Amino acid sequence: MTRSIVAAARVRPRARSGAFDAPGPDEDLFTLALEAVERLPAGPVPETVHLVGSAAEVEDWSIREVLGAPTLQVRHHAAGASSLFAVLAQSSPFEGPGAEVVVALDPLSGAGGAGAVAFRIAPTPGLSLLGHRERGHPDWKRPDASEWTDAGRRALGELPESSSGQLFLVAPSAPPVLLQRWAQRMPGFPVVSAPPSDPAVGASPTLRAALALRSLALGLPNGGSALLAVLEPGRATSFLGARSDAPLPWIGAWGGSRANPGAGNSPGAAPSLDGVSEGAYLSRATYLSELPSRWRFGADRCPQCHQVTFPVRGFCRHCGTAERLERIELPRNGLEILAATTVAPGAQPTEFDPQVEVSGAYDVVIAALAPGVRVTLQVADAPPRSSKIGGRVDTRLRRLYAMEGEWRYGLKAVPGDAVEPPTDRSA
Repeated sequence: MTRSIVAAARVRPRARSGAFDAPGPDEDLFTLALEAVERLPAGPVPETVHLVGSAAEVEDWSIREVLGAPTLQVRHHAAGASSLFAVLAQSSPFEGPGAEVVVALDPLSGAGGAGAVAFRIAPTPGLSLLGHRERGHPDWKRPDASEWTDAGRRALGELPESSSGQLFLVAPSAPPVLLQRWAQRMPGFPVVSAPPSDPAVGASPTLRAALALRSLALGLPNGGSALLAVLEPGRATSFLGARSDAPLPWIGAWGGSRANPGAGNSPGAAPSLDGVSEGAYLSRATYLSELPSRWRFGADRCPQCHQVTFPVRGFCRHCGTAERLERIELPRNGLEILAATTVAPGAQPTEFDPQVEVSGAYDVVIAALAPGVRVTLQVADAPPRSSKIGGRVDTRLRRLYAMEGEWRYGLKAVPGDAVEPPTDRSA
């Protein structure tokens, strides 16, 4: 069976930089990329994760650790629409049982552009990719309409020229000569202007291309063919052919309330790695050894008394057994709040001083992981004093604090995000 895009999820950060989205004090490309991957509908752990965009701060071992997949391959690719389309097209044709994930992400730049979109590719019906082509057209050179049309036609693969569909065009403006030649050669593929991308992502070419693919997939009927063309002024047009074989679920996570006056509003205000008090010192070796519990709520179940030990200790804290402990992962979402308090500025541990300077007071909750098992979590994406006993929270991996010249990460409690339901295109 042909491999295809079977699901996708999008995430944008919770802070703002002027008119654009920007990572808050506890977010970065690592946390955004991981949240996008984790928000994909349930499925097998991927064999490969492709990171398209500037991902220098995303280390391969950390992706493997947070997904609990020690053999996972992580591949890095350049930013841009052409790079994203090439990775998607190259991943989809190969036969094989394993799933792959492609994550489009771009950092904040002068024109904005922070966020992540993840695509799952698997050997099941979905959005089949027919091919990818690129046609250069620098500003100083008159565009060659015939070659431009031929490049788009080749991206449609083996479809006959008499086929019908649509050309989904993403461009601030397109030279009329290109559109005229396309209409002459491909009358069955009328040009449809893509809806404008969310301005909050800024000018990020990678994210704009990913969101354009989302719009195309949601509007393409079952069995329908289309060509997505992203025209970057002064550079090139990137073409991606696609055909819908099944409804495609898309999940949107667009952050919590932006009305929180205590939230950081500038990415420049995020804590620095320099000059941060190390507070209660935790060695890097100890931190790394605790990652299964810190990042995935890893626990041990005792074969003798059947009790659960969290975090992992290497022995049962109830009966002391250290043999044949079963490693399990406790639920990360829908946790019940058992107790809550608000940490006011001045009362925080010193390692959280930079965060408090940016964001102000924050809540801390004790939540139930399993019968008799509790966890203490800092609350993110919610105003202080909003956590209530009996309420429910999910968890997301976020920055905690800087220590020994690097960021330390852990799970924080967040309000449950609204999920965008799949679009039914079966009719």
